[in-house]
Amino acid sequence: MKNIYKIGSLITFSLGIIMFVSYFWYVNNTYLTVSFKNDIDIVTVSVLYNNCLTRPNNPQKDGYTFRAWQLNGKDFDFNEKITKNLVLNATWEERLTHQIGITLENIRYEVTVYDGDVLSIEDYNLPSKDGYFIQIYQNNKLFDLQNKIVNDLELKGVYVKNET
Repeated sequence: MKNIYKIGSLITFSLGIIMFVSYFWYVNNTYLTVSFKNDIDIVTVSVLYNNCLTRPNNPQKDGYTFRAWQLNGKDFDFNEKITKNLVLNATWEERLTHQIGITLENIRYEVTVYDGDVLSIEDYNLPSKDGYFIQIYQNNKLFDLQNKIVNDLELKGVYVKNET
């Protein structure tokens, strides 16, 4: 437990002793531990009794989106004062994936892309051709590589001669 006595206050102890405080005085600082478990590792921090815990950065896990830190199956409130040792567990939501196929010169290449990500041509290891770059089309229209992927797609790649 943490007791802070302010300058100028009088303190009466159980034995009848009265003390005048001439500086800040901390009595019986107790630190508790909070462990964060995230399926990969456990990080333990110390927090002063009856203080709030600082929210850590969200952990990362391939194929999943971090949802919340939970205590006993309920989302933890970081405004709650800590009065005992705790173990908080990371909870996750599986990320949806989409299959994206690109046909280039009659050869089909396929990659898996997470829902909401953008397509990266480098992920395909498409064969390069000296003096050419690859343009991607969907239904005979130029495909914008900045579009977020939200479903499976079939695309067509075409070599276009560099104009240098």
